[in-house]
Amino acid sequence: MGSYVSEITSTFNSSIDIILVAYFLTEQEAGQYSFIAFFVKTLYVFPGILMQNISPIISNHWIKQTISELNSKLKNIRQINLLVLSLQFIVLLVFYKIVITSFKDGFEDTFRSFVIAMIGTFLFAQISWGGSILIMTHKLKANFYRTLIVLILNITVCTLFTYILGLTGGMIAISLNALLSFLLLKNFVYRKTGVRLI
Repeated sequence: MGSYVSEITSTFNSSIDIILVAYFLTEQEAGQYSFIAFFVKTLYVFPGILMQNISPIISNHWIKQTISELNSKLKNIRQINLLVLSLQFIVLLVFYKIVITSFKDGFEDTFRSFVIAMIGTFLFAQISWGGSILIMTHKLKANFYRTLIVLILNITVCTLFTYILGLTGGMIAISLNALLSFLLLKNFVYRKTGVRLI
């Protein structure tokens, strides 16, 4: 039940920004926001694959209480993830520039906004694969609190920045929310399990 509630909170969190920006931005800006967010969130694909594959390993080490050995294995995973993300970051910058250059309907001036959103997202993607650690180690209450805090921060930051700064504020909100998620996940996981995500 704890996992179920956390998952609902997490799912709601992943969609709430679109609802908020649609309220505060013009139709064109909301379209630009969605367009940019789609590309930016592709940074989470490889960490998502990692998460699916390492969850059983984490669970196994937790049961055996071999956390130092787990931290050693995760060091290699972090290095591989950083390498893949760095390559993907560069490819996305080039690809996005090519795509918007071929568009002439208001997207040509969105490259700066795209870069702003990418910065925080790149940072969080380095540890987002650790999102299941609290579940794998039976820290369901901690995971619920973490996802709830992330949701509240996401709503607050997205609302304030989009209301005050428009589309640019929305991009800052994406980046800032990713940074806050990074700090929360890193600290919750280390404090509750001793596992180092970075």
